[in-house]
Amino acid sequence: MNGTLKNLRIIDFKILKLNENASPKVSEKSYSVIKREFNNPQNIEEKNLLIFENNLSFEITDFKENKFKKIYIVSNKNEHRSIKLSEKLVKFKSLLMDDQSQRLKDKSIDCEVIDISEIKNIDNCYALYPNVGENLDYLNSNNLKINFLYRNLDQLAWQYCNKGFFNFKNYIPKIISAFN
Repeated sequence: MNGTLKNLRIIDFKILKLNENASPKVSEKSYSVIKREFNNPQNIEEKNLLIFENNLSFEITDFKENKFKKIYIVSNKNEHRSIKLSEKLVKFKSLLMDDQSQRLKDKSIDCEVIDISEIKNIDNCYALYPNVGENLDYLNSNNLKINFLYRNLDQLAWQYCNKGFFNFKNYIPKIISAFN
């Protein structure tokens, strides 16, 4: 950067008059913790199950022993995303879904890969909770009322997620010991 431009920037900041003794903004708004229940239903046998792209390891879920009528692996391509993915990533995710589908078929589990827009056509279903992201955003923005299934790990950990990471990290040993 040449000296003239550098001097110009310094001059610009000197011209700007800021209140160096401003008091902080104070808000009377209160943000209370909302305690949500993340309970699983008792009877999920013979229901349909939706699995999203961020949970493609059904064989190690808490629900692997349940007998679902059919498992739908949900593909969320760029048409329904606010943040577009590269075509290479879309292809990679597609291959992962095909792999999960094949592993389920190898276990004689009826499954099918569907587009996220087809969820509205599936009755009597539950979904593995997709957590945050484009899949949950799609469900919420399209007002799709889906019954979710929550992993035991998430149910245990979420009770400590109310005061930021530094508070949460104190509970990590307790969470880990619960699964040993």
